[in-house]
Amino acid sequence: MGLVEKGRVGANNIIMHFVIATLNDLNILTADVARAYLNAPCAEKVYTVLGEEFGDYANRKAIIVMALYGLKSTAYSWRTFCARVLREELGFIPCRADMDVWRRIARKANGNRYYGYVFIYTVDIIFVSERPRAILDDMNKHR
Repeated sequence: MGLVEKGRVGANNIIMHFVIATLNDLNILTADVARAYLNAPCAEKVYTVLGEEFGDYANRKAIIVMALYGLKSTAYSWRTFCARVLREELGFIPCRADMDVWRRIARKANGNRYYGYVFIYTVDIIFVSERPRAILDDMNKHR
């Protein structure tokens, strides 16, 4: 998955998530976001001229509305989109020490409160929660 390639800080965050999950009897779910960059709107205005393969539309300008691999702003577009979904739609807040670690208060089936976490490294995500699949499903609604 390449999660530890971020260096010592990234590896420590992963270890921290496993410790939190173990101590609080929580579940862990990992996910790789397929075609992540294509899910994010462009951060800047980008257009292209269509080629001959577009038939009658050849030589017309087309505005690119979703981020493309290879653009300098693509990773920024994805991170901004993901942060907006986590903050505005799902109610997570970023941790001050690492803006790629998100948390929100949740309640277990037995009534105990705990923090559910989402850790993002590029397009790989770790969910720590009593029901991590529910968080993943909620994120999937926002493509």
